[in-house]
Amino acid sequence: MITNSDAESKTAKIRYSAQREMILDEIRSRRDHPSAAEVYMAVQKVKPTISLGTVYRVLNKLAEDGEALRLPMPDGVDRYDGFAHAHQHAFCAECRRLLDVEVEIPLEELVKFADQNKFVIEGLQICMVGKCKRCVKARKGKLWRN
Repeated sequence: MITNSDAESKTAKIRYSAQREMILDEIRSRRDHPSAAEVYMAVQKVKPTISLGTVYRVLNKLAEDGEALRLPMPDGVDRYDGFAHAHQHAFCAECRRLLDVEVEIPLEELVKFADQNKFVIEGLQICMVGKCKRCVKARKGKLWRN
């Protein structure tokens, strides 16, 4: 016998799954590392009833499950990356662009430090902060803003 609460639970799971897939598809379709607010604005065009809170919860769950990366940024706004493979990032302090860095970084010294200090590494994110080439070119000959 299916009770009303069983039917509601199944509906909630379907809705959750559909929202989850929609949000995952959105961040995987982008290379600009959107914030939760940017994901919300994009997804809301397709699903106007979705809430910002749902987007935050789903993004954090995707990051927790290893399907996306949550990237804390120097400006305080977390960004999300739908490509969860090992790679690093470069953040432009001028225009706020976030670029993928697909280079191999030797980590021997970090592992040595962790071993010496009995530190258990659970993850590693390296984010360079500076100015992108577009901003450097635009500011050439002008004083840098601090």
